[in-house]
Amino acid sequence: MAEPDDRATRRDSAGGTARDGRHGTARDGGRGTTRDGASSRREFGILLPDYLAADYNVIDDLPAGSEAAVAVVQHRDTGHVKVVKIYRQGITLPQAFIDKLETADARHVLPVQRSVYTGWASPRFIEVMDFVSEGSLAKLLSESGGGIPDRARRVLEEMTDALDYVHDRLEMVHRDIKPANILIRRQEPLDLVLADLGIASELDEVARSRRETTGSVKGTPEYQAPETLHTNDAGRARDWWALGMTMCEVLTGQHPFKDSAGNPLRDHGRIGNAIALGDIDLSIVTDDRWNLLCRGLLTHHPDDRWGASQVRSWLAGETPSVVSRRRGATPRAAGSFRFAGRSFTDPESLADHMVTSWRHATDLFTSPPECEALRTWIREDVRDNDIATNLLTPVGGSSTLADARIIAFTSHFRPGKAVFLRDTELSAADLASRFARAGDAWKGDSFLKLLQPKVVDAVVECHFNPEVDQRGQSAEYRALAQYSRYVTDIDREITSAAAAVSQACTAHVEGVDIGADVRQSMPSRIDRAQGLARALLLSPASVQEVWGDFGLLDRQRPRWFADLCAQVGDPTSTRNIDVPGSIARLALATVIADLATLYEHAWMNAKTAADQRRREAEAAAEVARYAELRAERHRVAIMAGIGAAASLVGLFVHIWLAPQFSRPDTRDWMNDAAHNLLHRPSADMQELALGLCAVALMGLALTALFSVVDINALRTVTICLCALGAICILPMVIIAVGMILMIVFGVAVVALIAVGLMSAAS
Repeated sequence: MAEPDDRATRRDSAGGTARDGRHGTARDGGRGTTRDGASSRREFGILLPDYLAADYNVIDDLPAGSEAAVAVVQHRDTGHVKVVKIYRQGITLPQAFIDKLETADARHVLPVQRSVYTGWASPRFIEVMDFVSEGSLAKLLSESGGGIPDRARRVLEEMTDALDYVHDRLEMVHRDIKPANILIRRQEPLDLVLADLGIASELDEVARSRRETTGSVKGTPEYQAPETLHTNDAGRARDWWALGMTMCEVLTGQHPFKDSAGNPLRDHGRIGNAIALGDIDLSIVTDDRWNLLCRGLLTHHPDDRWGASQVRSWLAGETPSVVSRRRGATPRAAGSFRFAGRSFTDPESLADHMVTSWRHATDLFTSPPECEALRTWIREDVRDNDIATNLLTPVGGSSTLADARIIAFTSHFRPGKAVFLRDTELSAADLASRFARAGDAWKGDSFLKLLQPKVVDAVVECHFNPEVDQRGQSAEYRALAQYSRYVTDIDREITSAAAAVSQACTAHVEGVDIGADVRQSMPSRIDRAQGLARALLLSPASVQEVWGDFGLLDRQRPRWFADLCAQVGDPTSTRNIDVPGSIARLALATVIADLATLYEHAWMNAKTAADQRRREAEAAAEVARYAELRAERHRVAIMAGIGAAASLVGLFVHIWLAPQFSRPDTRDWMNDAAHNLLHRPSADMQELALGLCAVALMGLALTALFSVVDINALRTVTICLCALGAICILPMVIIAVGMILMIVFGVAVVALIAVGLMSAAS
């Protein structure tokens, strides 16, 4: 393949991104322009993540497959045009795949930037790729009207190199080879590149044979190898089979599937039967060499099928051998089939009896010999070629697969009748009622345990009407298909939302963990929410009822409940693009509404208790403060009383002493000093001051005891008056100290004289 150029390119309408070769329409013929300021938001059906919306405008929608939304975007600055695919919830690639594809050779594989965006409610896998200008091989074949045999050799060379690179260098299997996934990078010389590598493989693993609500089946029957009809473990040979079908279409413009009248088969079930039985008519490839190639690539057994080496030998002009393993003739059974001790001549009666003899039916479909006998009877006696081959093959020892097989087999021959599981009639309304009644114990319900994905898919298939489009399908089908499609996503959404709630309700009020009860109750509420969500998926009437009840809830408090409720979209709206997220959060909000109320009450009770404790502490502090104030007042009163008493004593002493030293005597210095101390400026003034101090201090003592006055000011005034009283008493203190000293001095002199006399006498 040629080196890819760097110019902005465009796929055709369906391109390699729309599944099963469906062609799309570009709106208003817009190709490569930002039509009238096209937005990345809601002018179109796709919503870009923020990091793409910042640089790109959506300029066109492409047909969305069952697994992804597809759009054409244009870079605002460079004008480069890209294709963006945003996959549905739950579809992703392992990191090892992404790392391997990052270095894939662009000559063989369309370069794709892959990432996981986590900015929405659930992670989404996103691919961004070049917009291939020439479209796909499917478009070229459609425009040719009858194949392009003149370009067949170039197509074969390009695809052989591409598949050899994917298988041997990348060690991967594409799993979805078809003209719609083969893009044309250049017309002359023809340059082809493979698209959808990697994600096709992953989708085949997680969604194979699962019918979605669009009514389409994953994969394209015309390109499916026989070994892929009954197993997920199909290897590289499946890609070579798909290439063989593609080459047949390139050579002739049609598929090699015809009915007994020679008309092309359109029914997918009959095409699958033809593939399984090897009924492929290659006579439409009239050229012997090309017929040999198609027979080699479309060999029934994968071990005998051609691969890269045989195709290259064929291209070199050699004639590799074609191995054909034809099955031996199946022994013809009698005109009746024995089941559960009875003989049946028509499959309808057999199917009716299987419904009421489930254990015997399980034994039949787990027994290879009995399945072989059943297949022989159906094919050769009943001559029913419309039944899928896999319905006539054993399922091993799995009871779940046996249940699914019995449902599918009996429904094929009982169209329009009720579907049963283990002798119990199955309907969406009954299942919804069972889930609603079971509450958080639905996982332990013996019947609901039987609703494994394979069983649900079989029930969905029973109600599918291939004659009408999605809007024409029955309400029963739509409800069951919605359950099958979304139940896993809903469980994941509920678990994620519940984890966010548990993390949010961790508030402590004054040391009290008020969210403990919510967190402890959450596991059972998750189970209850999952059961309710299943009921909502199965019953539109329940959705309306629960949505109405949700509108009556107090959704403002607490904060974590308000946040959860704010994320609940209207599940009844046709514009809702996140149905599983809306139903999941609606169910969770409904079942934990009482916990939100209890949490709010616990918060209020804890707050009230904390406020009560605070008020009690403040009251105790006030009592202590008042007691301290009273003690301080007592101390001030005592100080004032002592000061008043001292002043009174000083007053009386002054009144007694003042007359004793009424006149100055220069001959007696002590008398003169005492006179000066007691009469400066005058004795009356000193006595008046002492009297006033005594009266004031007594008044302060009474004030401290019986009046409410600022204690600090009262203490200051008391200290000042005590100091004034001390100053007034100071002269008498000095006189007293002087007299004491004179007495002590006199005693000392007398003592010395006495000692001297005693010494002299001795």
